[in-house]
Amino acid sequence: MAYKIHPDPGCQPCLFRIPGKWPKMVPRSPQSPSALQVLKRESRSGTATGDPMVDVCCLLPIGLFFFILLMQRRYRAKVNTNFEIIAGQLGMGFNPGHGFNGTVMSGEAGRFRHRCKLYFERRRSGRKRRSATLVARVGFLKPRSIGLEITPQGFLAEGITIGSPSRQDIQIGHQEFDSGFRIRGFDEFRVKEFLDPERIRAILAFKKSTHWFNRMTIDDEGVTVRLPSTNGENPDYLKDIISQMLELASRIEKLR
Repeated sequence: MAYKIHPDPGCQPCLFRIPGKWPKMVPRSPQSPSALQVLKRESRSGTATGDPMVDVCCLLPIGLFFFILLMQRRYRAKVNTNFEIIAGQLGMGFNPGHGFNGTVMSGEAGRFRHRCKLYFERRRSGRKRRSATLVARVGFLKPRSIGLEITPQGFLAEGITIGSPSRQDIQIGHQEFDSGFRIRGFDEFRVKEFLDPERIRAILAFKKSTHWFNRMTIDDEGVTVRLPSTNGENPDYLKDIISQMLELASRIEKLR
């Protein structure tokens, strides 16, 4: 016959073991369930601590985190491979430890061996968020000192400028060029002299061949294009952009 400890709280032997005395034992009622029966009942109702559904819900966020981490590593490895291929095709040096922050590749490229550089630029776009931009830079063989700065003009390139101070914009007398670009420089006469019809045609042709979201800048030192960081997924497009920049630099410098 099974026994259990008497539930009477006033029973001193049930709380403390006194030498020579033992707790009062009474028979267990046949109607009272056993511990095994109670555990089985809780398992069926889902109230037991070892419920499989509770375990799955707890492990799901952890599994999702490691899945995203794995996919991110695979994506970065693929982009790094693309960068290395482009650097090899252009004859540039590749930095395998760039970590998507800083110089990716640099060196001399093109027919006239212009100095070229591809790097990531990170800027804070909010309190805690930092956005990454892929920047391609091709330097002129002979830099100038006229304070030249040519950037795209318009809402898509500059955003809303209501209430902002007026900025210099030199008009050179070419309607399409004046409406498409904002031109700055130290000396208006020297800037107009520099932007002759041949250079204007080369700059307009480059702008038409690239997407509107690729922000271009031409200054005394060379040509710069800012690209979305996702352009690393398409090595052919990125290589084509750099090749066009090298061609534009040679046409601006009138190299033959």
